[in-house]
Amino acid sequence: MQEKITREMGDLKKEFEEYAKTQVDITKLHLVGELSRFHSGFLFKSAILYLLIFVLLFLSVAAAIFIGEILNWYVYGFAIMGGFYILVTLLVWLLRKPLFEQPAIKRFMQLMYPNSINHEE
Repeated sequence: MQEKITREMGDLKKEFEEYAKTQVDITKLHLVGELSRFHSGFLFKSAILYLLIFVLLFLSVAAAIFIGEILNWYVYGFAIMGGFYILVTLLVWLLRKPLFEQPAIKRFMQLMYPNSINHEE
């Protein structure tokens, strides 16, 4: 009787170890999948952002020259564009939580707890 209990406990221990190993492997695979998806998305968004910065730069210079032509002094055109970007920067800084922090927290929670029901709140 004692041998049977010892053997069954040994079998139970082996099954539990296999289960734990399988769970660790599943977690590793999930993490690798999420990290690779994050990395590829980050690279894509970085490339798009890099290109958009050049577009914005050239459009800003064109707008500054256009405004300078209208006001007959290019310095005014560039000063007005500089003031515009100061206002945009201030607006982004004031709205940083709803624009950046909250979406980042939501995405992180979705990444860490993909099966959670309440991750949309």
